[in-house]
Amino acid sequence: MLGPATRCCGTFTSRASGFHPPAALLVTCWTALGEELVSRLLHVHFKDDKTKGAVSGDALQLMAELLKIFVVEAAVRGVRQAQAEDAILVDVDQLEKVLPQLLLDF
Repeated sequence: MLGPATRCCGTFTSRASGFHPPAALLVTCWTALGEELVSRLLHVHFKDDKTKGAVSGDALQLMAELLKIFVVEAAVRGVRQAQAEDAILVDVDQLEKVLPQLLLDF
């Protein structure tokens, strides 16, 4: 998740500055880092060393695709929630409201 100032694809996004990159840029950044990021996440959270080495390339591709779909769906639902509330920007509040149903749907 992007924090107060996060570097993404050579640009910065910052709430303080008011700069918010378009969703397409964020999806492009996610796609570029997908498998590498998923691999690191899985290896960090696996406790058994045997399991860490057992993750195949196909499993990484599948997990990266599933996570990408999840993140994009969360963003879309957050935008819809913000529109329903007449909010200009999607904030954590909107994402918190859509997260329970999103988790049930996945």
